[in-house]
Amino acid sequence: MSDELPPEVLKVLSKLWSDPRPLHMVIHPRDAWVTVAVIQYATRNPQLSETQRDSAIAVARVLQEAIRSIAPEAAGYLEDGWNPALDVAR
Repeated sequence: MSDELPPEVLKVLSKLWSDPRPLHMVIHPRDAWVTVAVIQYATRNPQLSETQRDSAIAVARVLQEAIRSIAPEAAGYLEDGWNPALDVAR
């Protein structure tokens, strides 16, 4: 957590982050793919803390594995997204 946040936000985050219960959700494959791609891009931001980066990557890896489980042929493309040298210029 960041000490720069207001106390009321820190209180909410502390409660959330100490809660051991997993979140259960439904996400469509397309949305999962886009979320992984956005996280891959966002984790290159030098303003992220190591904790933020690690948490974001963990979420993306869960989604990446879920996609791979239904579309194994997507695994390589998803993994390539972690390599900035393979980014496609727009």
